[in-house]
Amino acid sequence: MIWAAEVVGGAALVVTAIAVIPQTARMIRTRSTAGVSPVWAMLGVVSTGVWTAYTAARGLWWATVADALSCLSYVSSVVVLARHGVSPRIGAGLIWFAVFVAGYIAGDLAGVLMISRIRRSGRDVVRIASRPST
Repeated sequence: MIWAAEVVGGAALVVTAIAVIPQTARMIRTRSTAGVSPVWAMLGVVSTGVWTAYTAARGLWWATVADALSCLSYVSSVVVLARHGVSPRIGAGLIWFAVFVAGYIAGDLAGVLMISRIRRSGRDVVRIASRPST
């Protein structure tokens, strides 16, 4: 059953990676950025960039590739917006990145449950344990 989760997760990553392309292509084709939020594009860059770093750190290389492609899709939208004179809203991206960092720190300080995989009898078992207090 684990393979089914991997297939669904992989499909979701592929869809995410290509979802931005039609919007970017439309901006290039029509030479118009009307109705396209620069904040959306910047939040997408930051979100997919963080996911790329996370999956790379976890060694999930198939997911890292898909996340990196998603990030590049959002970066291309930011570039097209900037070429049409729309400010990329870097401040919004920095604020969103700060939210990710704050969430990570808060979770770490609160001792959020850690989930790890261990091998038992030749198969993966998920173990949930509280972070040891110091």
